Amino acid sequence: RMTVPFFRRNFSVMAAAAAAIDGADEDSDTSWSSGGNGQRRSRLQKTDDTGGDAYHHLAEAIGRFAEVYERVEEAKQRQMVELEKQRMQFTKDLELQRMKLL
Repeated sequence: RMTVPFFRRNFSVMAAAAAAIDGADEDSDTSWSSGGNGQRRSRLQKTDDTGGDAYHHLAEAIGRFAEVYERVEEAKQRQMVELEKQRMQFTKDLELQRMKLL
């Protein structure tokens, strides 16, 4: 569930999500970069002229990216709420200190 429009998202968050996906792919036995057992590569080579299987894999990769991106956004939102709570507590404490001095 994404609540913030895509174009307003922070680039660094997208980069972090991409890095997370890249890290997950490196751990996979069937990843392109690790060589794996070549299942993906051989399946892609067996596709027909329309490339339907390749599009399916692309759609799956985009789906995984979206899931990671959503988790990063949710974590960012939780962190922003926590920071706002800390800011409010600091402001309250500062005001109490000011009142004690007067």
